Amino acid sequence: MKPAFKTAQELLAHAVFSAKGIDTDSPIFKHYFKDDHKDKVKKAMMKLMGNPGSLDDALKGEGAQELGQITFQGVDTENSDDDAGCAKEGTRMYTEGYDSDKPTVVVCEDFWVFPDKLNCDDLGDKLTDDFATVGHLVLHEYTHWDWLLKEITGGEIVDEHGTLFKSSGYGLENAYNNLDKEDALLNADSYAWYATETMWSVKCKKDFKEPSEDEEEEDSDDEEEEEEEEDDD
Repeated sequence: MKPAFKTAQELLAHAVFSAKGIDTDSPIFKHYFKDDHKDKVKKAMMKLMGNPGSLDDALKGEGAQELGQITFQGVDTENSDDDAGCAKEGTRMYTEGYDSDKPTVVVCEDFWVFPDKLNCDDLGDKLTDDFATVGHLVLHEYTHWDWLLKEITGGEIVDEHGTLFKSSGYGLENAYNNLDKEDALLNADSYAWYATETMWSVKCKKDFKEPSEDEEEEDSDDEEEEEEEEDDD
């Protein structure tokens, strides 16, 4: 798990202190949050990092001391019908006791599908789920720890899966394009994807195209255009 903890700290460090971080005029923050969320998002991220004074300090650090109170375990806990735990499709990690000073994060098998690290050659020009590392997932879980962050954010940071009256904020496409930014302050993936896009934009020295909801549909449209051109010939 050490690479995941290190990458989570690196993501937070770039989100706050880098050349495209939260205090700059970079447009990345607005991809995920409202402008007036900046103060609380920064305070939450600083808290998780242990309140470092600079990018270098943050990158050298190991995060807030309180993070050592989290137990990470690879064994699923007993779950009810309403909470399937690791048996729920797509679950990589989940947090129990998020309102206590000693929460438990359960690491599911699907977690290990994600890479420890990436480099710019692994990434295309458009934001996709492939940008996520194990550190991204750990950062996502950190934000669920209400005992540490609720006083800053003013509410519980959850996985906003959406309702009849509210759009989902779970996953890159939803956090970026679909979630009402008014709800982003309390949506875990908004934090994780904001930090992820910021870090890779700095490291790769480029701005990435926004994620596409329907890549398969785009491919289908391209194929149709090619077929029409052939018919014209």
